[in-house]
Parts: sequence; structure tokens; C-alpha cells
Amino acid sequence: LDVDKAYSVTFPAGTFVTCCGASDGWLVVVDELCNLSLHNFFTSRTIPLPPVTDFPRVEAEHDDQGKIERYRLKSLYRHSPDVTYDAHHLATFFYQKAVLSGNPSRGGGGDYIVTVVHYGGEWISYARSGDARWRVLVSNHYWGQDRHNGSGRIYAECAYHNGSIYAVTYKGGVERWDLDAAGMPSWKAVLLYCPRDAVLTRHLVAAPGGGLWQVSAVWEPARAAVPDGIRFTFRVVDDDDGVDAGERGSMQEHALFLGLNRSACLLAKNFPGVRPGVLYF
Repeated sequence: LDVDKAYSVTFPAGTFVTCCGASDGWLVVVDELCNLSLHNFFTSRTIPLPPVTDFPRVEAEHDDQGKIERYRLKSLYRHSPDVTYDAHHLATFFYQKAVLSGNPSRGGGGDYIVTVVHYGGEWISYARSGDARWRVLVSNHYWGQDRHNGSGRIYAECAYHNGSIYAVTYKGGVERWDLDAAGMPSWKAVLLYCPRDAVLTRHLVAAPGGGLWQVSAVWEPARAAVPDGIRFTFRVVDDDDGVDAGERGSMQEHALFLGLNRSACLLAKNFPGVRPGVLYF
């Protein structure tokens, strides 16, 4: 491909409503029925993921021809009604972020995991390559109640790092799940929450030294030193893997990429046109 040329990407009708993740040339896309699939826009290969109706509390409603028309999200509470959404409408907001643990193109398909933050950031689920069902890691039944530290437990992002699944909440708490050979998760609170007003979002980024950073976008419009009103803060995610806290150091040779893509910290000199010491958001 010519790096100086823009290329158009098209999808078959009904297969793309929005994108909730990107990694190694693969997009995690949502179709008009609110189902997820992996799409490689270099090869046009598509890998379907388990359907949205496999998630707890999601039931499909059909029209007279048997086609899915809408979805009912079943309430957990006796006095709260179920909520019904048009399928296309639900597809626009049901998934917040999806990440891949590896490249599906390697090793004839390989062993990879897709992890998604969904249900308004209150749930995290995952599926291994070839799985027909989603497996739920977190299901926060009580809105805004955190069973671990009493704060709102809404997740901003998930990441796959050193063989484990990590997630960060909007309050700054970081959690880790280790999966055994049978896919059974064991949970650990890695970093306690750190309350801060006006946090727009948080990201987890693999650091140059092999550790993990939490990068937060903070809204500070009154500070003259922050012309666009957004300041980014860094915090080392410290756990029992022996990560050196001194890794916090210099970003002068690297560039950060944050967003719906897999968050990344790259050595700028290896990528023509990428500026060192710059955060792309």
C-alpha cells in the first residue's frame, strides 16, 4: 500500500453501523442487527462473533416474516420495566470498546480472545476464537454500586496485557482477570480508584518498558497552560509482576495513540510522519 494515498473501504449493505475497536489491521464492527464481527479491510475476511442475544438480558423480537426487528433488554428489578430498542438503534450504543488479544491472521487463525465493554460500561464479556457463546466477566446489576470500593463502577476501557485481561473504571480503578486453560477467570484489584472530577475517559497502554500505564483525559478549560481544555495524566499500573515504577519516565522518543483503536505507545522513529512526544487522541 502507498502510505501517501487514501483508500476507501466499503462494507456490504447492513454489515456496518459502527466500529468499537481496531487492532493489527482488524476492525471490530457492529452490524444493523447489533451483532459483532471482525473484519480485515486488507483481505476482506470477516469472522462472525457470538450474537447479541447470547448476552444475558437480551431477547430478540421478530416481525411477521420472522426477521429480527427489535431487542428487549430485560430488567433485573421487579418494579422497573423492560426496555425495547430498534435493532439498528441498539447497535449504535450497546458496545463501548472491544479489544483483541492477538492477530487472527497469524497461525492459521490462532488462539485469540475478543473482550468487550458493553451495557453502558457496566458489563465486560469475552469470547475465545471459535467460541459460540460469550462469557461474562463482570455484570454490574446495581447501577453505580461498586462491590469493591463503594464508587461508581463504570468501565472506560479494557486491555489485554501479559496474558491477562485488564479493565479501568472511570474512577481510575484497575482490575485484572487471569484465565486458566478452561477459561475460568480469577479476579484481582490491581489499582484502587482515584477520584478526580471531570475525567472524560481513561485508557490502558502498554509502556515501552513492558509495564502498563493508565492515561486519563481530564477536562480543565480554566487552565491557560491547556489551550484545548484537555490535560492528559499518566499513572503506572503497579501489580505483583514487578513493574518498575520508574517506567513513568520519558515520552520524548515515543508517540501515544488513544481512541477506539487498541491503545498503543510506539517508537516514533519507526513510523515515518509520526512525531515523537505527541499524543494522538
